[in-house]
Amino acid sequence: MNARLKQALIQNLAAHPAPWLLALSAGLDSTVLLVAIRELWPGQDLKAIHVNHGLQEKAASFEASARALCERFSVDLRVCALKSPASFTDGLEAWARQARYEAIEQVAADLALHRVLLAHHADDQAETFFINLIRGTGIAGLRGMPTAIERGSVVYVRPILKVERSVLLEQAKDWGLSWEEDPSNGDETFLRNRIRSNLMPLLESIRPGTKRRIVDLMGDLSESTPQTIANVAYLDLGPMQSHSAIEQRDALHRWVKQVALRAPSRARLNVLHELCFVSKLGRGHLRHGDFVFRRMGDRLLAEPRFFE
Repeated sequence: MNARLKQALIQNLAAHPAPWLLALSAGLDSTVLLVAIRELWPGQDLKAIHVNHGLQEKAASFEASARALCERFSVDLRVCALKSPASFTDGLEAWARQARYEAIEQVAADLALHRVLLAHHADDQAETFFINLIRGTGIAGLRGMPTAIERGSVVYVRPILKVERSVLLEQAKDWGLSWEEDPSNGDETFLRNRIRSNLMPLLESIRPGTKRRIVDLMGDLSESTPQTIANVAYLDLGPMQSHSAIEQRDALHRWVKQVALRAPSRARLNVLHELCFVSKLGRGHLRHGDFVFRRMGDRLLAEPRFFE
C-alpha cells in the first residue's frame, strides 16, 4: 500500500476506531478507501452505505458497482434509493446533499453506528479553498472541510483528506480495481469543475506542490481559529437563556453577521430565535449566505455550506 495513504489512515482513524459506516459512491475515492481499510484492518467491523439519488443515467451502474465491490470484500452494504421532489426550494444540488446526509444518518442510527467515513481527498480540499475564496466566505470558508466533525450522534471522518487523488489513482491501478466515473465531472458549468480542469493544473505547472501547500494552509487556519467544534464555528447559548428576548435576538444578529458577513433579515432572525430559545426540540436549520445554522444542544453551529 502507498505509504502516504497508509499513514493517513492510521493517523486519522486512531482517534475514531471501528465500527465504521463508509459512504460509498463507487467512484475512485470511496472505492480505494474501502479496499484500503479492508487491507489494513481485515477483521474490523466495516459497513457501507450507497445513496442512489436516481438523478443520473448511470445511477444503476453506480449502485451495481457498489454492490459488486462490497460482495468482493465482504462488506455489509445498505442501499438507499431516494425520490426527488417535484420542485427544489434551494436547488437540486442542495437537495441532493441534504437528502444524502439524512439517509446516511438514518442508516447509522438503524445500525447503532456513530462513525461515518467520507472519502474526500486533498484535491477536493484545495478546490474548496478556491470556491470559497471566489464566493468571499472569509476565514471560516477558507478553513475548508474538517477532518472530523460531529453532527448529533454521528462523527463524520475524512481520513484521506490530505492524500492527493493521484495517489488514490495509482493505488487503484496497483490493486487492479475498477470504479465508476461521474459524467458530471466534465461539465464546466460547475465552478468546481472549472477550478479542477483549468486553475489547479495551471498552479501546479507554475509551482509543483502548490496543491499540498494550500491544504496545509487550510489546516493552519483551522488550528488558529478559536471557538470551533471540529472546525465549525459555534455560539454558546447557555449563558443567554436568562436574557430577555430582545437581548437574545441582538446577540444572534451580531454573531450571524460576523460569521456569514451578512446580516440576517427580520424573518430569518425570527426563525433562529425560535430554534435557539423557544423550540424545546431545537430541530431544523436555517440557510444564510454560505452557511447552514443548526442548533445542537446549547450551541448554535455555523456549518459552511460545502459540508451540506
